[in-house]
Amino acid sequence: MRTTTLAVIALIFGMLGGCGAKARDQTLSREHEAKAIVMCKHDKGLKRVIDTNDKSFTAECKSGIIVTGSLD
Repeated sequence: MRTTTLAVIALIFGMLGGCGAKARDQTLSREHEAKAIVMCKHDKGLKRVIDTNDKSFTAECKSGIIVTGSLD
C-alpha cells in the first residue's frame, strides 16, 4: 500500500514538473500565430512568424507584407 501511494505521488509530481516556462512559451507562441493569422487574412494568409518578444511579434504574410502586433 505504501509503495503504491509513493509511486502515485511521484507520478503526480513528475507530471506537474512538466508545467513551467516552456508551457507558457508554447501558449504565447500559439497566441502569436493566431493573431498573425487574423492580421494576414486579407493578404493571402500567414507565411511564418518571424520573431516573438514576450507579448509582441513580427510575422510575414504570404503576399510578402511584414506585420507587427501585440497580444494586448
